[in-house]
Amino acid sequence: MDEDEVALQDCNGNTAFSLAVASGSLEVAMILMQKNAQLPLFRGGQGQTPLYIAALFGYAEIAWFLYPLTKATLDQKEWIWIFFTCIHSDLYGLGLKMFEDDSALAMARDVNDDTALHILARKPLAFLQQSSESVALKLTRGLWKEILMQLPDFNVKQLIDNPTRVLFEAAEVGNFPFLVELIHSYPDLVWKVDDKNRTIFHVAVLNRHANIFNLIHEIGYAKHAIVTFKDNEDNNMLHLAATLPPQHRQNAELGGTWNLHHELVWFEAVKKIMQPSYAELKNSNGFTPQDVFTITHASLFKDGERWMKDTAKFGMLVSILITIGVFLASFHAVNGEEKILVLSHVLNVSVLVTLASSSISTLMFLSILTSNYEKMNFLYVLPFKLITGLVTLFIAMSTMMVAFNGRLFISLPHGLKWVATLTFTGTFIPVALFVLVQHYQLLSNMWDSTFVSKLLSGKGKYHAFHRKTNASLYTESHDACDGSSFHVL
Repeated sequence: MDEDEVALQDCNGNTAFSLAVASGSLEVAMILMQKNAQLPLFRGGQGQTPLYIAALFGYAEIAWFLYPLTKATLDQKEWIWIFFTCIHSDLYGLGLKMFEDDSALAMARDVNDDTALHILARKPLAFLQQSSESVALKLTRGLWKEILMQLPDFNVKQLIDNPTRVLFEAAEVGNFPFLVELIHSYPDLVWKVDDKNRTIFHVAVLNRHANIFNLIHEIGYAKHAIVTFKDNEDNNMLHLAATLPPQHRQNAELGGTWNLHHELVWFEAVKKIMQPSYAELKNSNGFTPQDVFTITHASLFKDGERWMKDTAKFGMLVSILITIGVFLASFHAVNGEEKILVLSHVLNVSVLVTLASSSISTLMFLSILTSNYEKMNFLYVLPFKLITGLVTLFIAMSTMMVAFNGRLFISLPHGLKWVATLTFTGTFIPVALFVLVQHYQLLSNMWDSTFVSKLLSGKGKYHAFHRKTNASLYTESHDACDGSSFHVL
């Protein structure tokens, strides 16, 4: 097959090389290029270049291979088209390379009139890279730096506000690194409001993005002004914290109690940064934040109470059974004069610990069943009782197994000690299952609640903004008491 034959096109205008690229086979593509080195320049169906096809399907290796062979032949429209295709297909490395070769791409717009920043703002997962700085963040930094260098202030605002508002799209999806990068270089962005007169912090509260909300603790006295802002329906930030988050931000796996606990943590955290008088303000419907919380979370309170009572009932049943069994076994405690003196002491201590732990667990679960299910009890008292009851129940189950196997080990003849060892291993399977099925989920929920509580308290160590910029953030006009009087971009 000569070089002309390998460049033949099918009825759709595609060459064999284009089809090899579309299938993701770099090896086949390179074999074909040995017959005709110009194949990367042949356009396929609808005039698409092989480079565009590789970018469209997200084949990073092939796209990087074709880029230096193709870029000189691309016109301006194709160049921009491929750049945006790389970003849409998560080929941020190649997109960064194209931007480095042509910085004008920072202001380019796609067929939807979006800039690259608009697209990156909607991709929070692209910035999640623990080991090192993500390529998407490097691309964002380069684009933003170029925009600030090339455009005057008014045009910068127009670019990030059209066709959609970049900041608020990023805040809605929780794109924390993206927002930090933009605000770090342009601190006055914290004053921007959307069509409903909400800042990014209001949007973060509404969508329950703790890391973005936590940034409010880093803007100094500007925080006290921003929390006074009201939206078009006279809702302040605490009203937004009192409403249920959007459906996609609600975690159905947590269970009623922990969902309610999570919501209470948010409400109390926002309330702490509000002036007391603003916490009692009414919105256009005549409701205070507390009224809104009670109305919108009524079903969650019922679900939380039912879940808590059901969990306590089953937990108390198990702990009572353990208590009865160990109580009866305590009358047959091993005498210290047995041949295996140390093991007999361990056995007696295990019985004592089991009895104490199961009794505490029973009392905790009973206390839950007789508790008053008020709002603040769901925040502190009830979770503490539930955690204490489950932890002591786990201890009781573990020490009960130790006591059972210890007694079995002592009672068996010397030649059958392996039976006790095998039984010891087998009887701990239920304990392991209990930990994996119940305690793992519980500890996960505890971790989530603890982390969110810590983050919302302002203890997160992000330090996204320099403290020396706080003076420029706090730009106030003649009336410092009215949130609407502050400078808003």
